[in-house]
Amino acid sequence: MNINKIIWYGSLTILSACASIFLSKLVIMIPELRVAYIIGILCAAWFFKSQWDEDFRQAIANLLNIDEGEYIVIIFFILIGILIGVLPTWINIILKSIY
Repeated sequence: MNINKIIWYGSLTILSACASIFLSKLVIMIPELRVAYIIGILCAAWFFKSQWDEDFRQAIANLLNIDEGEYIVIIFFILIGILIGVLPTWINIILKSIY
C-alpha cells in the first residue's frame, strides 16, 4: 500500500467523522430534524448490515468500478469515521444533560 492510499483513507475517515459530527450537532440544535436523523441512522445501519451479502458488496464495487477488496477497506474507514464522530458527540450531550 502506498502513501497516497493511506492519506486518502485517512482523509476519508476524517471527512466522515466531520460530517457525522456536523449532522449530530445540527440535530441537537434543531430538534425537528430528529426523525429524519433517526431514519438516516436506520438506513446507514441497513447499508452496513447488507455488506455481509457478497453479491450486494460486489454489485456496489462494480458500480463504483473498483476492486471488492478496496471497497471493503473504504467502507471500513467510513464506518470508523462515523463512529469516531457520532459516539463522542452524543456521549458528551448525554453527560452534559445528566450533570
